[in-house]
Parts: sequence; C-alpha cells; structure tokens
Amino acid sequence: MLDRADELWAVWDGEPARGPGGTADVVAHARGRGVPVRVVWPPGARRDAG
Repeated sequence: MLDRADELWAVWDGEPARGPGGTADVVAHARGRGVPVRVVWPPGARRDAG
C-alpha cells in the first residue's frame, strides 16, 4: 500500500511496536521509503495496557 501512498497518516503514540507489523514498523517503513508521515495522537488518548 505504501507504494501508492502520497502520505501516511498514523494514529500513533510514538512508542515501539509491540510485535511485527505494528504502527511503529509501518511508520519506519514509510519514512525509509521517503513517504511523508503525519502522526495523529489526540490529547488525552492513551494506549491499552494489553
């Protein structure tokens, strides 16, 4: 999908991925390919304890 993307919007807290293919991995891959990344993390949002 990144091959066709002009920009990636990621809902991400900036933390490392919990497993392969997590948001952090996708963001890193997009950045590595030169795809602009916009990170969205709303105020007050928090990650699941899971």
